[in-house]
Order: sequence, then C-alpha cells, then structure tokens
Amino acid sequence: MFFILKDFENAVTHLTKASALNDNHAETHFYLAMLFKDEKDPTLAKKHFYKALELNPDFSDAYYELAV
Repeated sequence: MFFILKDFENAVTHLTKASALNDNHAETHFYLAMLFKDEKDPTLAKKHFYKALELNPDFSDAYYELAV
C-alpha cells in the first residue's frame, strides 16, 4: 500500500521489517529495489534486484528493470 501511495519512508520501513523477518521473498527485494530506483539510489536498487534474482532466477521483471 505504501508503495502505491509513494510514501517512500513508510514503504522502506515496512519492507525492510518484512525482509528482516524472512529474507527469502524475492518480491520484497524487488519492491525495495523499485523504491530505491525511484528515489535515485542505483546502488541499493541493484543490490535488491540481484537478491531478488538470487532467490528467484525466473523473476523476469527484475531482469527487465536491471536492463533499462
């Protein structure tokens, strides 16, 4: 919900908490990457895109976002 509302701070806080509870969800890392990409932090975005791909090698959206 915070991601959709563009509430960066709340979205990062909640997704980071979710990742801390269970770091095995590719989608959590993908959404964190998208937030950091939107906020112009390419280093953190790439870190989370690669983690999403490590967890799910078939995650085509993550490949796409790394390519553009």
